[in-house]
Amino acid sequence: MITGLLYGIIYKLVNADMLKVVILLPTYNEAQNIELLLLDIFFHTKKIKDWRIEVLVIDSQSHDGTQQIVKNFQKKYPNLHLLQVKKEGLGKAYMRGYKYALEHFSPSTFIQMDADLSHEPKEILHFLRSISDGADLVIGSRYIEGGSIPNDWAMHRKIFSKIGNYIIRIGIFDLAITDWTTGYRAINASFIKNLPKSIEQYTGYIFMIAVLNHIRLQKAVIQEIPIKFQNRHGGKSKLPAHKYIVDVLQYVAMHSPLVKIFR
Repeated sequence: MITGLLYGIIYKLVNADMLKVVILLPTYNEAQNIELLLLDIFFHTKKIKDWRIEVLVIDSQSHDGTQQIVKNFQKKYPNLHLLQVKKEGLGKAYMRGYKYALEHFSPSTFIQMDADLSHEPKEILHFLRSISDGADLVIGSRYIEGGSIPNDWAMHRKIFSKIGNYIIRIGIFDLAITDWTTGYRAINASFIKNLPKSIEQYTGYIFMIAVLNHIRLQKAVIQEIPIKFQNRHGGKSKLPAHKYIVDVLQYVAMHSPLVKIFR
């Protein structure tokens, strides 16, 4: 009787961990967006019954009131958490968020999304369904059927985004993945636990590329789902476009199978 009871408790605990997801939101001066984003996330995730959802804001010393807005929301939402970190780039912010979440929540899954309202929280359910169906990494792609980028994007931004992705796809020899730089993803936490320390050297979109490439090489089951990328709601973009292309070329030069052959 006691053995059966203990087994039942252990079973529930194990399954609770398997169905726990942490949504990571890296922020820097997102006071104009974070309130609307959190409201939208909690509105859509309250409909999800099979997952325990924690939301972790990783703030890099914002000076526009972002942190205070999050703290005010914490009074109403106990599953909202704030991690304050140094401003050291997106890669280190995510790495610190991963470590904190693994230590405090033991999630089975991470969801990464931008905090500027460019990613629609209603898609969270679709990410989790794909994870439940066996995917290890689910990529929100702007470049497959059903996905899109804003029609009013400046031409240089469209060119940088599309050319950057083509360079990576060709250079890495993987045409199956259409959107290497998307920030909207769901990832099996077991792959995050095994990320090498060297990943921290990358920041911005190159961090996204490096993580994806590392997980891809671990023979993960990867799936893409379409997303409709939205324009930033408020604030300023942190992406220096010219530097982005240079960084992409440098990453491909270091990691392309073709380049390695001739070294």
